Amino acid sequence: MEKKYKLDFKQIILILFLLLNINSIKAQTTGYGCLFNSRIYQQYLGEASPYGGAKMRYYKSNGTYVDINYNNYNSSKPNYYGYECNKVNSFPASQVGPEQKEFVSQGKSCIISTSRGGEINGHGDYVYYSYNNPTYCSTSKPVNVPLDSYIWLLILGVGGIGAFLISKKGYLA
Repeated sequence: MEKKYKLDFKQIILILFLLLNINSIKAQTTGYGCLFNSRIYQQYLGEASPYGGAKMRYYKSNGTYVDINYNNYNSSKPNYYGYECNKVNSFPASQVGPEQKEFVSQGKSCIISTSRGGEINGHGDYVYYSYNNPTYCSTSKPVNVPLDSYIWLLILGVGGIGAFLISKKGYLA
């Protein structure tokens, strides 16, 4: 005998809430990586002692990385502000926009290599980074709703749903 699964009211509300907030899944990305040649390498391989000395963090040279945008001016954008999504932005404030500093050095070195303990492709700076700031990279446009004009409708709707749920439970009988 097959058991049928029925969604209750709370589960339906949760699903609706998640669907309405799907854009927040494309949230700001943060992490640690190795800054080398205007790229932050993200794929951590582990630690090793490259020269028999102190251990250093290794990052994969042919792994995932994110480019750095140092330009705060972009003539193709309406306000000329140079913030670029899917890149780590680092530039001073200007007449067209605020300063962006989306990576911070952690004061340690790291190594770019194809494997942990393998041939060294470069020495970089171990950094904490973030990119895709929702202020500039949100896919949803703000919806200007005249809520003040229609607050009575919102209250009536919420009150009606509440009264329906209370009457279903038998509290008003």
